[in-house]
Amino acid sequence: MKTVNYSICVAFIHVAAAPGTVWGQVENGEASEATDWTYQPQSLRLESEDQPTPRDAHLAAMFLGEDPAAESNDDAVAKDAPGRPDDWQFEIAPFLWATYLRYDASVGPIGASGDVDFTDLASILDMGFSLHAEARKNRFGVFLEGSYILSSAGDRAHVGPIPILGIKAEAEMALTQVTLGGMYRLGDPGCTLDLMAGVRYTQLEADMSIGPFIDASVTKDFLDPMVAARFRWDFEEKWRLALRGEAGGFGVDTELTWGLQGTIGYRLREDLVLEVGYRYFDMELEKGPLHLEQQVHGPIIGLAISF
Repeated sequence: MKTVNYSICVAFIHVAAAPGTVWGQVENGEASEATDWTYQPQSLRLESEDQPTPRDAHLAAMFLGEDPAAESNDDAVAKDAPGRPDDWQFEIAPFLWATYLRYDASVGPIGASGDVDFTDLASILDMGFSLHAEARKNRFGVFLEGSYILSSAGDRAHVGPIPILGIKAEAEMALTQVTLGGMYRLGDPGCTLDLMAGVRYTQLEADMSIGPFIDASVTKDFLDPMVAARFRWDFEEKWRLALRGEAGGFGVDTELTWGLQGTIGYRLREDLVLEVGYRYFDMELEKGPLHLEQQVHGPIIGLAISF
């Protein structure tokens, strides 16, 4: 239908502007007071040699309230802008974390506590992994986070609050966390605030031995709500600031978990950002005879890959 209307309109303009018509005379400066203003119809059929000129096409488009040039420009913009807000956008960010660890773990009245900084962590860290992934369309998105760390250390033993002098405690802990949730974005590109909420699964496996007398092992699972907020600001063409705060547990299954993170990012490519910063994470877990208080903080480095 659009093509038919366009053809009729071109034909109308072509005929109206022809030299033999009154409008054609006006346009060419040939009209006078003696001009016969009676409309004289001519054939609307376009001969092969009377194809519409670019001027005819432009006038026809304006008559129909359209602008072919503007539509072509819009198509070009759409073609050259794969990262438009109405497209799905993905980001994957693996991180390494050099940590200072403080812990107090106990099974019943028997426990172990200690401090390990990142200069010693290489000797006790068996395996560690952290990853953040998200998918977003317009202002809504989903995210998935996972981390796994296996560590072992020997330090002070205690029974309740009383230290056991001369007895060394050894503890091995495997901590797995998986978080799944949704997010909503506020702000405009270049300065955004992401509000996040979800569910976090935590599994803790702990083996403790105190001297030759006690050997305890326990595995516990936790499922808790979590909320977070992340602020990002592109303060220069290649630089960005990112701040994040989170909290979870709230006594549902664990007592409380919370953390803060700040990074400075440098854009290596349009789809690759190197991030360096600092992270603090505090966790308190208690279930049955198991109790764990752990504070972890230290510098982080990672890559944010978007596509």
